[in-house]
Amino acid sequence: MGLVMTVDVNSEKDSARERSAFLSIADGCPGLLQRTLSCALAKQAVKNQRAHFLCLSLGTVLLASCATPPLLPPPAPAPQYWSVSRNVSSDSSMVTLFDPSDLAHHQTDPEGWHRYDFAFASDLESGRFAAVYTDIVGNHKVRLTKGPLTDEEKLAAGPDAVLRLRVINRRLLLAGGDTWPSNVQSAYSHAQDPRWIDIDNGDYRVVITALERQLGARHDIVIQLIPEEDMITVSYAPGIPYLVPGELARVKGIGAGGLRYQESCGDVRRSATWSPLSSINLPLPGTVSTLDIAASLYQRGSQLQTANRNAAVPILVARNPTPGTVGLFIEPDTWQPDAVAVNGEIPVSTRVLCAVRIRSVVADVEGFELELEPLIAPIDRLSHETSQRLTRTFDNWIRLSGDPAWRFKSAQIKRTRGQRAVFLGIMENLSLSAKHTESLLLETNKGLAKRLIEHMDREYAEVEQ
Repeated sequence: MGLVMTVDVNSEKDSARERSAFLSIADGCPGLLQRTLSCALAKQAVKNQRAHFLCLSLGTVLLASCATPPLLPPPAPAPQYWSVSRNVSSDSSMVTLFDPSDLAHHQTDPEGWHRYDFAFASDLESGRFAAVYTDIVGNHKVRLTKGPLTDEEKLAAGPDAVLRLRVINRRLLLAGGDTWPSNVQSAYSHAQDPRWIDIDNGDYRVVITALERQLGARHDIVIQLIPEEDMITVSYAPGIPYLVPGELARVKGIGAGGLRYQESCGDVRRSATWSPLSSINLPLPGTVSTLDIAASLYQRGSQLQTANRNAAVPILVARNPTPGTVGLFIEPDTWQPDAVAVNGEIPVSTRVLCAVRIRSVVADVEGFELELEPLIAPIDRLSHETSQRLTRTFDNWIRLSGDPAWRFKSAQIKRTRGQRAVFLGIMENLSLSAKHTESLLLETNKGLAKRLIEHMDREYAEVEQ
């Protein structure tokens, strides 16, 4: 489509006639009049020429505008977001992101405290760590970013979860669940670890997404760190997320139980070989403990193991091999090769199956065998008031004991299910002498509760004085 200019011919003729008329008048005027008229006609001609030039110029511009489209502005550059990719090795199917020094208050707690919500609940609320369980054992490909998921990641996105995180030291340690502080690892053990990542201080909404590698994703986990003015506005998962592609998001550690003691009194043999108790404390039934046993018993089991035979050796560990004595029945069936004896004994780690009492001593060709009677847990029930008093007394005692892990241990007893487990848990924390423990294992539940409360009250009173 073009723009056409038209010129009015009649208008041009009228202008010519006007100029002739003015010139005729001028011819009849003398001097100044003639000069004045000539100047006026000249100015009028210049104006007409300018008007024609302006019209021609405007027409040219309009024609050019219709013939050529306007230039579009250049596209805005794609936004660039901070992003880091790392390989994270984990034997516990876990990826963690935190500064261990922010969890230094747990370095007196037992190893594995992070599996219990009563231990990590306040840390989760205050943003001291971010972590996720997966179904992968070994290497995880992890990407950290402050931006959105890529188009590729959106197509492969599986379950996700949100956590809070507060950065106060300008760096976080991306690891595989091996950096939790506890009583076996200081909060400052990893100060020079190469896995640290520089991250700006501030509050973050942490979105953890599991990706399906079979759908083209290049990572297993994406952790988005989205800055927040205040993390208090972030609704977070109630436990440590467990994210597996193709499954719904879950959490671990919620409602975690307390102590468990796996007693197996039904597996006690009628007889066993005695090995003297060398420690001042008596390990409790249902625990995995390290006991020093006679080197001769170790050699018997080791020889059976070498011959590919059943290497289980029934053993009674007790202070004395006399009738009526209380001891522990163990039956280790795996023996560490080339163990070295010290003072005629070798340490063996095994489960204490049951507390037993010696019924009689029977001589044999190798010395003597002990006939055993399992001490099965009493079945009498405590009243609700007595149960509450027992746990309350323990809470007061552990607070005053000077144990730096008293918070964890108190909460653990409160979460322990089962009357027997509560008794054994309290006894384990009291560090009683072997003789004292033996006498308690012979009590009914009511008698045991009474004696434990009296023992803790007595120690409590001594501390108060």
